[in-house]
Amino acid sequence: MNPIKTDSSLFRYSFTFFSDKKKHLKHLFSDQNRFKKFSRKGSGIFFDFSRQLIDEKSFSLLTDLAYENRLIEKFNNMASGGVVNKSEQRKALHTLCRGFGYDEQLSKEIASVNDKIKEFSNKIHSGEIKSATGKKFTDICIVGIGGSSLGTEFVLNSMENTQKLMDYSFISSCDPNEFISYLKDKAPETTLFIIISKSYTTREVLVNEHLITSLLEKRNIPKEKHIVRITAKGSAGDSGNSDIKSFHMFDSIGGRYSVSSAVGGLPISLVYGYETFKRFLAGAREMDQHAATESPEKNIPVISALLDIWNSVYLNFPNLAIIPYSALLHKLPDHIQQLYMESNGKRVNENNEIILDPTSMVIFGCTGTKCQHSFFQLFHQGRIVPVEFIGVLKPPTDKLPLYDKISSHNELWANILAQADALAFGTSYATSPEKECPGNRPSSIITIKQISPENIGRLISFYEARTVFAGFLLGINPFDQYGVELGKKLADQKRDFLRKTFINKKLEKSDSNSFNFYQQALLDIDF
Repeated sequence: MNPIKTDSSLFRYSFTFFSDKKKHLKHLFSDQNRFKKFSRKGSGIFFDFSRQLIDEKSFSLLTDLAYENRLIEKFNNMASGGVVNKSEQRKALHTLCRGFGYDEQLSKEIASVNDKIKEFSNKIHSGEIKSATGKKFTDICIVGIGGSSLGTEFVLNSMENTQKLMDYSFISSCDPNEFISYLKDKAPETTLFIIISKSYTTREVLVNEHLITSLLEKRNIPKEKHIVRITAKGSAGDSGNSDIKSFHMFDSIGGRYSVSSAVGGLPISLVYGYETFKRFLAGAREMDQHAATESPEKNIPVISALLDIWNSVYLNFPNLAIIPYSALLHKLPDHIQQLYMESNGKRVNENNEIILDPTSMVIFGCTGTKCQHSFFQLFHQGRIVPVEFIGVLKPPTDKLPLYDKISSHNELWANILAQADALAFGTSYATSPEKECPGNRPSSIITIKQISPENIGRLISFYEARTVFAGFLLGINPFDQYGVELGKKLADQKRDFLRKTFINKKLEKSDSNSFNFYQQALLDIDF
């Protein structure tokens, strides 16, 4: 079982808590001070967890768990360069990208890369660096997958109401439809392609770079004028081995934690300007400081991680729905899905002992109010799924027309608060059980004042710290991802068979009848 589940006092209390009808949220809210007791402010974020299935005793036991596991101490050790990724003997210094933590040499290297980003983006915007056609670059196309795209895509999307200096698009998977779709709307002649891969061995990235270079060659466009790379120093894609300009990412910064590095920094600077990137880093740094210095009782990433453990390990709710009520935040669930599940979806602890209970929650989500009309039915009357609502106080414009004497922005807030209360308190129909909603379903509300680079940075840092704290509580390494490697190795084997089959136009038989069937099916429709 999970190491923390051996805490018998918390385990016993969780069992009695959920079975005690007096602990239903509709009764717990008879305490007029409940909202004040179970809400916190931290670095520009307001965190309301009053609708979580906790009381003062369970909250006290959970914060005891934070002290016993030395969460703040471990976070500071990580930020100071401790080897926290023990399986790979690596540090985890993503906070250093925004100036929090300590590693003198790496700090200098990050600053050097950022200076390079500033100079390059300014020259692109001024037209000093032009496309091969002599025209200014108008677009960037980011080619990366997983941690090399998800965080950056969220950040770029979130700032869509900011003045854009360039347009952007993404090509992530090796599905040719993505590339074909890109060609429909964009002009390669004025596009700068940003290829992102730390190792420069990621197949999807290499396949797409080949498609791009082939396209450029057909149009007589020199690739070195239209392609830049973000990669590790000394990789096959580094400028030391190529005539293509490169920006470095570093070994101690994992892909899913890399949006504060050049991975996000170059695209953000090109699309919205370098000063926007600096504001983003400043917000993230504020939240890093909050996570590293506040006590567990006031520390919102710690509290949220404790609630994740309370819900998933002790109350056996294995899922979490992240529901932002802003179209600008619609890519957030995708990013957090990878960040949290790739970090904490492990089967062994740091001592390589098998953990019998599940570790990470299953995270999913989309924007409200759309999801209210799809899967919220299950939340209210089916399985219990903890929900995280995210609301923005300031509307995107102060010129919204009123419908029924209310703006569409306030309509959103009416729905956030209604859904949270409906989940918590439910309703009963003595004569119509099909209409009954039992309530007592946990949720939290995260609020930011407005969509700004600083607040987006704070959100990124909040979820990164929360993920790390949850990993520390579970006793696992939240920085490796060996589970991803098996599929890659098997794909190499399958690729070899498919290559021979299509070269010879004849089935290259394997030991798998299933695989042979699909090989033959692909061969039969080869035109």
